[in-house]
Amino acid sequence: MRVYRILIVDDHRDIRRLLRASIETLGSHVQVVDVPSGEEAILVNSRQPFNLLVTDVRLPGISGLELIEHAQIRNPNLRIFLVTGLTDPSVRERVQIAKADAYFYKPIDIAAFLKAVTKVLNLETASERKGKGRGKPENGNKSASSAGISARLAGLRGQLDAHCAVLLSERGDILAQAGALPPELEGEDLIQATLAGLNSLERVSLMLGVIPPNGVSIVNGEKFDLAFRHVGQSIGLLLVASGGALSSKKAGDLTGGMKSAAGDILGILSDIGVPVEPVESEALARPEAEPEEAEAQTPSEDLELIFRQAKKAKAIDADAFWDSAVETEGMDENLRSDTISYDQARQLGLAPEGD
Repeated sequence: MRVYRILIVDDHRDIRRLLRASIETLGSHVQVVDVPSGEEAILVNSRQPFNLLVTDVRLPGISGLELIEHAQIRNPNLRIFLVTGLTDPSVRERVQIAKADAYFYKPIDIAAFLKAVTKVLNLETASERKGKGRGKPENGNKSASSAGISARLAGLRGQLDAHCAVLLSERGDILAQAGALPPELEGEDLIQATLAGLNSLERVSLMLGVIPPNGVSIVNGEKFDLAFRHVGQSIGLLLVASGGALSSKKAGDLTGGMKSAAGDILGILSDIGVPVEPVESEALARPEAEPEEAEAQTPSEDLELIFRQAKKAKAIDADAFWDSAVETEGMDENLRSDTISYDQARQLGLAPEGD
């Protein structure tokens, strides 16, 4: 059986996992390697041959466009897929004129992506032949499950009369989408605000011992309504509708519809092997326990201890102190024979009269 090797390059781990898990549903004759940078991709590509390179355009270090130039020098027959989330027209133009077999804009339509993979590598015949040999349409069912995420989002969108339904990673990447965001809401602000809302929901849920979070937040605006909730613990589901569209729904219909969709999507992600547990975050880490009060000693307690010790000390007369010091330390006898007291010095007229 011929083995097809695919290299995925994207600095966002969630995107790599989603693409890798989706491709692996095509069968064991497809082997996938994923790396986060172009430099690592060049190194891996130099060690083993690949049939298909799937790379993001914007990468840390060399770009995806520079990467395909390096990769095609070593392997002129390498097939290329470009992926980008950039909306800059100049970037889109460069992507379109690049020597790529296909290009996709984020969020990636998984169904269209898998169709392009099977077509460019001529996997359909191999998959069908393998399915007939086993007598089980297992791979086809898994591929349908992968594409089913977009279909489930589309179903939720239609059910609640929304502009779009969006699946977000915990880093703010759009993993899947049905419908288009209104132009007024395009950009990073809406995504970041939604992530902040999901983070707040998670904190409250942790306080209440509800894991994973299962609440729904609804914001009714004059022009738009928003609703969002978690899918598992690390993925968010965002719904955008016209102002008043969500508020007109019965609370049970809205929350029930989103809960049902989240459960279905969670099942699909689990079926295709995409992990949904959160990445450890300092923001969600529990604070360390404070030391017990009994073990801590306050400054006031230290001062009281010093004063108590000071009261135990006896006052010593200054003259007595010096007399004691002389007796204790001792003096050379010759020195003593040459010394006189203050009274003797005054009698001899060597000391001034008076006090």
